[in-house]
Amino acid sequence: MDNEILKKVAKLGVLARKNGIIKLDYNRLLTDSAYANQLLSELEGSNDEDLLLLCLSLKVDLGILPGSLTKTLVKPKDEDKTRYLFSSRG
Repeated sequence: MDNEILKKVAKLGVLARKNGIIKLDYNRLLTDSAYANQLLSELEGSNDEDLLLLCLSLKVDLGILPGSLTKTLVKPKDEDKTRYLFSSRG
């Protein structure tokens, strides 16, 4: 387990307690992705910006969210490039 992830989990516990959520199962948070997703999604609803950023960061670290968002390029539709060759006179 990466020390940075453990530091983030410890900070999550402190911020969660400040927001009134006392009961966190750290073992399940690190091993059960369904529990982690549910808990972190619940904590994202708080008004604390630091807690929100930490939750999103942990979701990336735990593999719940992708590490990078791939940009898909949208190709413009091929327009009909035929020219009108004849004038109205012939």
